[in-house]
Amino acid sequence: MKKQIVVSSYNDDLSFLNNSYLKDIEHIIYEKGNGDEAKALLLENVDLTMDDLVEKSGNTYYLPNIGLCGQSFLFHICKHYNELADATIFIAGDCLEDA
Repeated sequence: MKKQIVVSSYNDDLSFLNNSYLKDIEHIIYEKGNGDEAKALLLENVDLTMDDLVEKSGNTYYLPNIGLCGQSFLFHICKHYNELADATIFIAGDCLEDA
């Protein structure tokens, strides 16, 4: 059974992913913390798409800072539809911060 954790982050502390209980579960991070410039480009140029501005490094995708967690999760589902894990946990990167 393939399992994944999909995290939507804006410069969050993601050290919880190093937990020993999670070590055997693949994790994919969608980071928007550096995406403010990309957001401006996307909004200024109607010919650009999200795909034009997404960068990937390892298991981290760097997205324009548009939308909230749901946008990151929908991006993941659309991009990986034919290869989705059997079980996926979608979680905000700041899920353990004090409210």
